[in-house]
Amino acid sequence: MAQIISVDGNIGSGKSTFLKELKAEVAKQNIQNIIFIQEPVDQWSEIKFNNKTILEKFYEDPEKYAFPFQMMAYISRLALLRKAIKENPYSIIVSERSLFTDKYIFAKMLYDDKKIDPYSYQIYNMWFDEFIRDLPDHKYLYLESSPGVIKQRINKRNRQGENNIDINYLINCHEYHQEMFLNRKNLIARINMDRFDIGENNAKYKDLINNTIRIISNECAALENTSVYSKDIRIAYLAGIYSLLIVGLIFLIINYFIHG
Repeated sequence: MAQIISVDGNIGSGKSTFLKELKAEVAKQNIQNIIFIQEPVDQWSEIKFNNKTILEKFYEDPEKYAFPFQMMAYISRLALLRKAIKENPYSIIVSERSLFTDKYIFAKMLYDDKKIDPYSYQIYNMWFDEFIRDLPDHKYLYLESSPGVIKQRINKRNRQGENNIDINYLINCHEYHQEMFLNRKNLIARINMDRFDIGENNAKYKDLINNTIRIISNECAALENTSVYSKDIRIAYLAGIYSLLIVGLIFLIINYFIHG
């Protein structure tokens, strides 16, 4: 089965640019069986009313829009992952954020802050638990960045819907990320993004991209070995069944000739 590696980090930590550069370098080096999935923000922008997107309404009035926004984020991300796995069953799928960070960071933070009520939170978890079993385990690349630096990046990029993000929200979000990735199993890299000028074409950032590609390539090699091993097991299993059928058929033929 496919392997999911999610690139996680706070809002403004550099995930989108990091993935864009990573994808370009993978294509340049002609590395096969690595699929990239961006966060489905374009889909979120399509959900709007009176020229306001659901993302804008969420930041304006989180008490009212937190639950529908989290459900939308979960469903849209799940749909992309399931499609990618179906179309690329033996590939590494590199995803911007994961369903687990949706649950253990954003949904949990909003519930703890009483932005999502207990009934809605239980419904969210029912949806999560029902469909997460369809996916393989995730591995993580955590892009760590301090809230102050993140706020500067958000102001600089001036993305629609983010102008109302408060620094206290970013601090809170940062703390939940730190808690999740403190002792998280399957964390394959933790990268301090404060050291990099995001999007700048410099040697240090290029080294980061190439080092990350080496990490992912190692995961590819491990997946390929596992897939070949699993395929061999399936072939051996089918061969065993086929042999039993042949033996059974021969036995029936012999029995027919002996006993008429």
